[in-house]
Amino acid sequence: MKLLCVLVGEKSVFSLDIDGEELVADLKDAIKIENSNKIKCDAAKLKLYLARKGNAWLSDSEPSAQQLIKGNVDDDIESMLNCKPLMPTWTIQDCLNENQMPAPQLRQIHLLVVVPRQILSISRNSKTAKTVERYETLSKTLASQQQVESLSKAIRTILEGKDEVTPFVVLESSSGMGKTQMAFNLDATGQFDVYHIMCDNVDDKGQDISAAYASRTQVFRTCLENDFRMTHGPDTGSIALLRGKNNLSLYGFIYAALLEKNELEKSCLDT
Repeated sequence: MKLLCVLVGEKSVFSLDIDGEELVADLKDAIKIENSNKIKCDAAKLKLYLARKGNAWLSDSEPSAQQLIKGNVDDDIESMLNCKPLMPTWTIQDCLNENQMPAPQLRQIHLLVVVPRQILSISRNSKTAKTVERYETLSKTLASQQQVESLSKAIRTILEGKDEVTPFVVLESSSGMGKTQMAFNLDATGQFDVYHIMCDNVDDKGQDISAAYASRTQVFRTCLENDFRMTHGPDTGSIALLRGKNNLSLYGFIYAALLEKNELEKSCLDT
């Protein structure tokens, strides 16, 4: 039989030719093989649902089908996903018979494929709390110093200027001159919201503070790597490669950071 399948929420539609006597577990394997460049989790973790309205297949002309193909999930699709997923030990035909479904035809959607989502931690490492506290305690004293006030004023002048500028400010100096502490100092002034991501090697224990944000930094790098692969460009850090994209993993990271979330939900799809 030929099944038309949709990766829910991912704007991905594909067909599979498979024997109805094959197990649902075999169907999961076939789905992963067909989408090997996208699905990175184990095939067994996929959840499969019949795209049914009553005892009929979802027609591709239905509004809910059109939304599904665009990556959206409406109430009709939600109701389908609220049913029990197909049992991996059953044959495909047994699943159709159990639900009194007719033989699949063209111009229909037959299978909803849900890829599990992975929760990534972007919180500060709790085991390094004392290290961070040292920086924060010192920053309360240093925040009112002339050097910090001067830098704060310079940054505000740049950001509030009418000319278009790059959306970042670089503090440049030799190693060990206090750039990391200055970030905490700026945060302590109350004029800026500072979000720490370490740019050095997170495995390098040269600075204990690196370990505090190691998990967050690794997630940030993973988001960038995914986005650069999507643009099919060299991993050069070029902003121009990313600015033309409406959907980026990096946007999800920034959104979670702005909401002060400690976790980032990531699909097991390699977008």
